[in-house]
Amino acid sequence: MSNSTITADFRRCAHCDESLTGKRPQARYCGELCRDRARRRRDREAGRSSQARKGYPKTRPNRQLYKPGHRFGSLVLIERRGEVNGSQRVACQCDCGTVREYNLSNLVSGATVRCSDRSQHAHPLAKGDDITYSGAHNRTKAKRGSASSYRCWKCGEQASDWAYSHTDPDEKRMDDGREAGMPYTTDPMRNLPMCRACHQLFDSITAPRMVASGVATSSPALVLAWAYCADRPGMRDDDA
Repeated sequence: MSNSTITADFRRCAHCDESLTGKRPQARYCGELCRDRARRRRDREAGRSSQARKGYPKTRPNRQLYKPGHRFGSLVLIERRGEVNGSQRVACQCDCGTVREYNLSNLVSGATVRCSDRSQHAHPLAKGDDITYSGAHNRTKAKRGSASSYRCWKCGEQASDWAYSHTDPDEKRMDDGREAGMPYTTDPMRNLPMCRACHQLFDSITAPRMVASGVATSSPALVLAWAYCADRPGMRDDDA
């Protein structure tokens, strides 16, 4: 009959120096608490932070996916400025030179690909000269305001409509619809504020005479066109 040999376990926890009796052979700590405390102590001694401090980015700069120099369409990231209301804000410079701040999520998703400076970039929905009769009048109203805020160019009373001056050499006409055949311009500065009565007289009498005489295309300046109308007998007062 053989006698069993009992070996004493002299292992100790690397943090609290408690006995590791009953722990697995490779165990260094008596529990998770000692393991975490030992890790934090090592981080302090090495000058590292165990957790991200408030106000600092959670992701280290060298591990960030979008770094300064990254391009989003016409925008180039130049600086990360932290979070504002839960959104990561970054400063970007557009190819046109404009520097503005944007939400990083909008840049990554493709919702923002250029700066919003309309003097440098046309609106993405702008159609240029490919607009209808109604669109041309809406463009004039958007650029110059409502015609009712002006005086009628003919009688001096309060205007109500924007009337086409017939001085655009590239005037357009609708092929179909309610405005089919009606001339119009895509240039808001070639429309005149008029009252309803003067507008009707202008379209029925004055404008045809201007077109027939050639002033409509030979003199694009509105002031010269009106000076011509005033000098011609019966051109200013259509009922004469």
